Amino acid sequence: AQLESARSNLNLAEINVTRQTNLMGASATSQLEYDMAVNNFNNAQASLTQLEREIDRSRASLAIEERELEFTQVIAPIDGTVMSVTMAEGRTLNASQQSPTILTIADLSTVRIQAEISEADVGRLREGMEVYFTTLGSGNRRWVSTLDRILPQPIVENNVVFYTGLFDVINEDNRLLPEMTAQVYFVTSSARDVLVVPMGALSFNSNDARSRERQATVDMVDVNGDIQSVNVSVGLTS
Repeated sequence: AQLESARSNLNLAEINVTRQTNLMGASATSQLEYDMAVNNFNNAQASLTQLEREIDRSRASLAIEERELEFTQVIAPIDGTVMSVTMAEGRTLNASQQSPTILTIADLSTVRIQAEISEADVGRLREGMEVYFTTLGSGNRRWVSTLDRILPQPIVENNVVFYTGLFDVINEDNRLLPEMTAQVYFVTSSARDVLVVPMGALSFNSNDARSRERQATVDMVDVNGDIQSVNVSVGLTS
């Protein structure tokens, strides 16, 4: 409103200057009247400029205060499950020194397992190998994943060295929660869709008993009921 008033005063002063200029040309006014009109015009213009600068400063202050107001709004960085609430409602937060912890949020859709691996077994493991685990109370249910990586920094507990293996698993039904105990199994080798034969049914040759590709014979009954010895290659044994 003050700005509009200042613009109106400037417009009137400009009209007066124009009138006095015309009158001076016709020698119909005094020099004093002309000088006063010019002075009023200059003052009106200065007042308008001052008001415009004050408005600019007010807008700058408003922008700063609006930005500071955003700091009073606490917005969670991720969607997830609230694990704990540290700050109670109504408590004043002071973030001048360090950002306070208001609450802890965890994304439980994917859970990262930290497995302790003894130094005697860590050499047999490799990234990408199959791994599965069970939890207390889960019965026979298994969660299957692949080994992501093994941290090189060891953990020493009672003079026993462990290494931490990390892998992720999809937590579809939210049955897995933080700090649960998991019994982890690393699959060092496996065979699928193969014939299973009892060890007692195999007859090994003495030279092949300890070779990598072991050859053995097994007695089988054919369709006629006759017993035949068949040569087989023995893979994994348990």
